[in-house]
Amino acid sequence: SVTNLTINNVISNNNRSGGLVISNDCSDIHIMNSSFRNNYYDGIAYYDSQRIYTQNSSMIDNNGAGISLDLGITDSIFSNCIVDGSGDVGIFIRFASELRFDHCVIKNSASWAAFMGHNEEQDDAGVHDSVFSGCHILNNVGGIMMSSETQEQSSDNSIVGCVFRGNEQSGRRYYQTEGSTLYRAGNINI
Repeated sequence: SVTNLTINNVISNNNRSGGLVISNDCSDIHIMNSSFRNNYYDGIAYYDSQRIYTQNSSMIDNNGAGISLDLGITDSIFSNCIVDGSGDVGIFIRFASELRFDHCVIKNSASWAAFMGHNEEQDDAGVHDSVFSGCHILNNVGGIMMSSETQEQSSDNSIVGCVFRGNEQSGRRYYQTEGSTLYRAGNINI
């Protein structure tokens, strides 16, 4: 339950779990100019917390996701971050709301650049009101996937002004949904 913490110029590499894990109702945390590389699970994982601001940081060559967001994470921003070479998805999002990814680069993931879904055991435990804007989505096996099937499960998610290139491998597309709407505007597919 940490509040009002700043993490600046930290290198967190080669850990047996994640490079940084924030959970249990933390709030008002700022992560800047930091690097999370080659961690056994995720580069960073944020759960059950709010108002976490991550900027100018990199999550590179992590075995799981570069970024993992779950269990009620809300009102958080990623700005000018790089997610590169994730062993699974670049960004995993489930049971989250009000997330912003602004001018981030997500590339070379072994699965989707971003995978958004819901917890089937809880009502309304999907991804709501999240936006990718001005991002570069490059050379992942797939682009951005919304796996929720209905608006009740996940709603009001958008991709605005992003560049997509090289993300159509193994039958996947630049953006894909199982039924829940994924709004798209001004994107460039190369």
